[in-house]
Amino acid sequence: MKSRKKAVRSRFRLRHVKGALKAGGAKIGIIVADFNEHFTSKLLEGAVDTLSRHGVKTKNICVFHTPGSLEIPLVVKRLVKKQKFDALITLGMVIKGNTRHFRHVVDGAARGTLEASLKSNIPVIHGVVAAENVKQAMDRTGGKLGNKGRDFAKAALQMASLMKKV
Repeated sequence: MKSRKKAVRSRFRLRHVKGALKAGGAKIGIIVADFNEHFTSKLLEGAVDTLSRHGVKTKNICVFHTPGSLEIPLVVKRLVKKQKFDALITLGMVIKGNTRHFRHVVDGAARGTLEASLKSNIPVIHGVVAAENVKQAMDRTGGKLGNKGRDFAKAALQMASLMKKV
């Protein structure tokens, strides 16, 4: 039985353009928040390992550290202006507390990285994880849900490749 995607492709004879999980000399910048470092260091480890496994040379990966997730967009804004990277990955972990601050940080980081990406045409992968509690944070940094840093790295490679085709 054909998959639904293949059936649509063959029925309508559509051309599909996808990004590949190949490095192709890609230069990747990673901006990681040091707040909740226990979790963000695991996200970083997963992202760098995945990039390496897909052929990105260590010399083509540069990591920038910020104090927290809300500071990430400013660094992203500067990096996209320099046009030195094929994609950027942001990594942060925001764990909900008893105040509204959680929402401000998560929303601000997302909005800032999206704006910088759209203005620059450089893919910026939003990897600031919003967790309701420590258990969710653990699940997303190597626990039962895997390491989301790996997913963010794959998305960066696919988008860098796709942008060369579009």
